[in-house]
Amino acid sequence: MTTQVATNGNQLNSSITPMHKTVSACGGALLTSLLVTPLDVVKTRLQSQTFHQRTPKIAYVYGSPLSVACIDTYPLVPHRGNVACRWRGQSGGCSPVLRICASDFAIEDSNRQLKGTWDGVVKIARHEGFTKLWKGLSPTLLMQIPATAIYYVGYDYMRDFIKLNVRDPVIDKYSPLVVGSIARTCAATCISPIELIRTRVQSASSGTNLAEVMVGVSDMVKRAGALSLWKGLSPTLWRDVPFSGLYWMGYESIRDHLKNNHTDGNLKPSDEFQFAFIAGAVSGSVAAVLTTPFDVAKTHIQVDTSNDLASKSKPKVFEVLRSISKKQGYKGLFTGLIPRVAKVAPSCAIMISSYEVGKALFREQ
Repeated sequence: MTTQVATNGNQLNSSITPMHKTVSACGGALLTSLLVTPLDVVKTRLQSQTFHQRTPKIAYVYGSPLSVACIDTYPLVPHRGNVACRWRGQSGGCSPVLRICASDFAIEDSNRQLKGTWDGVVKIARHEGFTKLWKGLSPTLLMQIPATAIYYVGYDYMRDFIKLNVRDPVIDKYSPLVVGSIARTCAATCISPIELIRTRVQSASSGTNLAEVMVGVSDMVKRAGALSLWKGLSPTLWRDVPFSGLYWMGYESIRDHLKNNHTDGNLKPSDEFQFAFIAGAVSGSVAAVLTTPFDVAKTHIQVDTSNDLASKSKPKVFEVLRSISKKQGYKGLFTGLIPRVAKVAPSCAIMISSYEVGKALFREQ
């Protein structure tokens, strides 16, 4: 039995099952990840680069497996290559050792510093290889399965429930803001550990692979507990929740406006694609600009391994933002803005248009 309710030009059709929506979302997520991962890598490098530049070179002091007093000069991977063997001994012993940070943890030389988006693309491809622009693609794809299922299907379910059961036009108008925020909170919390791994992989320079990052993450869990995998969740929510609310609010408004001005009453899949693409790109760009400072704070917190110990006090989002603005000015809060918008605009456009077209095709069948 099919139930259809027309509200503001939107047609709700119960013949579209959650599985149909999940397949549509995952298809869009796969295409989006392949196309925009290079921009995400450049954005993360630009943001983490400012963190590495302000991290002092100090000595590593090892007393026991549970008492490590150090701040990594290269904060991303504390045990890169055979560093763990050199410092802890081939037998795995942990007698007290004092060493000055190894040169392979030093910051990249100045001619490899990224000056901007295109400069980042060129230098990463030249010095590390073209394929390194897709660094972190594996955890990115792994994130998309639970993220898209929870986020898009969850949003549609809650949004359709309000349309079918609430007759208040004011609530209907602003429900995307609330529903989008709730759906993103659930999705971001579920995938936060994978997000942490992806951020560390992407911010690493040439020679550091996923396996080495996992060694550092595993060491962090042993010292600080499993909850340390959710390190950076707070700034992630500060970034993603308002982004999602603003995005869905703008998307629904722009798409409804385009539909209402469409001369032909019968919408084809190509029309769905066009309207969703434009609405997704515009609303995603605006939301990305407004939430970039929280994205910068998230990157700084997640690549800082000096706070991996359970005994260390965890940095607060606004403390990090104040520190960045104090050292770099307010311009530092928008580091990586261009690659972020360049990534978010097409990714939002491709993701939502693929999702809407997929639903339209399933609806026709």
